[in-house]
Amino acid sequence: MYQVFVTTELRRLGLSDREIRAAVGCCLERIARGRFAVKGICADPGHAKIWTPLADGDADELAWLGDKRDAIERVKILIRTRADLVNRRAEENSEAKGEVFSHLSAALLWQLEVVEIPHSRAEVIRSHTSGRFTHLIVRRRELCDEHVELLGDTTVTSKARTLIDTARDYALDVSLPMLDDALRRQLVTKDQLRKAVDTCHENRCCRRVETALGLADGRRESPGESIVAVRLYEVGLNGFEPQVEIFDENGFFVARTDFTHRDSKTIIEFDGRAKYTLDGRDHRREFDRERERERRLRALGYHVIRVFWKDLWRRQTFTDIERIVRSRTQRRATGS
Repeated sequence: MYQVFVTTELRRLGLSDREIRAAVGCCLERIARGRFAVKGICADPGHAKIWTPLADGDADELAWLGDKRDAIERVKILIRTRADLVNRRAEENSEAKGEVFSHLSAALLWQLEVVEIPHSRAEVIRSHTSGRFTHLIVRRRELCDEHVELLGDTTVTSKARTLIDTARDYALDVSLPMLDDALRRQLVTKDQLRKAVDTCHENRCCRRVETALGLADGRRESPGESIVAVRLYEVGLNGFEPQVEIFDENGFFVARTDFTHRDSKTIIEFDGRAKYTLDGRDHRREFDRERERERRLRALGYHVIRVFWKDLWRRQTFTDIERIVRSRTQRRATGS
């Protein structure tokens, strides 16, 4: 957990506004107005009160990775500071308790699979107002009691409601990895998701929700596989089954594939290179095993296509796959 401060807390530690400004860029990172995260231990003894929890091992050091994960980490900090603010307000005014973390913010709190956040803002639901601010999205929605839960001292939408809200308001390549992961880990069931849909007051974007639920499949084992499924849907390609076991003519196991299209005998393997070094296994040995596995599949008449992360945002990759599948299906149907 990151060590996060608001300006008033830093002042209570004895830092002046000038000293706070000096600490920013040294051991503090300004996340939003009046909100700061500790990014490391510095050599200035005057800043020791800021980074002592890091030195004691009671907090994590903030580190930017230079990719999409940075937006997720920033939102985690915004959620934490927002939750602290709401709790303080609730002590003074009971009406402040009406704010509920939702959508991707609730997903992060529930530790659901969040592949990407298209913005750097916390998200909440209120029953009486809506708005979009620099670091906060407020949606005006009605929540029934079963859609709200208390996670520690933070009020969030339930897992099922969080998944449905995300499916309603975000693209499939954001919502489907989360749905697949939740189903695979048995955090929710399809029945619970359907019940959440039925008990929602909203009736907008229903087709988008139904599409996401129709595509959701807990057999997919990674976010990348989920996004592959989205891209196949976008080019109108149906019939690929996840995690299919292939046996040879003697009944011996050959492989379990990421996706198999039985009619065309086409296989899609996602990001095979990442598999070579899993669990510290020998790179060359894993590569040789993968090559032998692919040789045996080809000997059984399968066409194997490898898709990597960079391909997930190249539509041409999937239109090519659609063309290959269509051609192979026709050839197999005519016996040519």
